[in-house]
Amino acid sequence: MTMLDRIESFVTLMRSADLASLSLREGNETLELQLYPKIAAADQICTNFFGDSAAFSASVKSPEVGIFRLVDIPSERWVKIGDIVGYIDIDPLRVSVIAPETGRLSTPLHEDGAVVGYGDLLFMIEEVKPA
Repeated sequence: MTMLDRIESFVTLMRSADLASLSLREGNETLELQLYPKIAAADQICTNFFGDSAAFSASVKSPEVGIFRLVDIPSERWVKIGDIVGYIDIDPLRVSVIAPETGRLSTPLHEDGAVVGYGDLLFMIEEVKPA
């Protein structure tokens, strides 16, 4: 079993020990991991005012370190809170990426199959409401 096969257990260990980075060497393998602090939902939402309307933006961030997988979402699709907008593959697990707000989903900021880190920005959600 390689260190990559055990990445999930390393991430769990890092979170339980409140570690931001970890470097391991086993034989000829080296693995370096960095985790970003978890961001509260309130920190993910920013509000901007434009004239008579308010545009609310929410960021959709990666919940884990892994491989980003897209779902079939038409461009500029409206999503609701709780909709699955993508996945993060952590062999053999697949973690859902969930919309934190209701609004119009941006185009993905990473390609399908890209390696992403914990907290990496994957999409933006924008909602415009008339004043």
